[in-house]
Amino acid sequence: MLKLRLADAADCDLFFNWRNDPLAISYSLSKAPVEYQAHVAWYQKVLLARESLLLVGEWSGVPCGQIRFDKKNQELTISYAIDPRFRGQGLSFQFLTLGLVHSRTVFSDTLVCIGVVLVENIASCKAFLRAGFSKSDPMIIQNRECFVFSAR
Repeated sequence: MLKLRLADAADCDLFFNWRNDPLAISYSLSKAPVEYQAHVAWYQKVLLARESLLLVGEWSGVPCGQIRFDKKNQELTISYAIDPRFRGQGLSFQFLTLGLVHSRTVFSDTLVCIGVVLVENIASCKAFLRAGFSKSDPMIIQNRECFVFSAR
């Protein structure tokens, strides 16, 4: 069973490896790997930010991915990554549903949760729909064709 816990400083390298996984890069808006020093600076900043929530998923005590929520005004933007060893097991849906519950306790005043997904990322599109999100028409964001998923 998937369990989520708050990320801590010791998880920095896990997040770095998940972010720079080739499949994760191919489905990111930036399409570029992140340099380690830039990642460490970003991670330390986001870990302490009151408007961000970083969660690590564990399956039988083994880290299997992460989900992040970034608050801006009344919106929470969702970003997640599944460890390559755990893909194809339906964990994206579990990350989204458990993460949403956790985020609502931390950010109780948030009106809408948003996920931006490249149209070719079929697995994430299915996970967002299964988790009850609404899907926009395709739109161009940072020169990439995306869907925007939203849930209230």
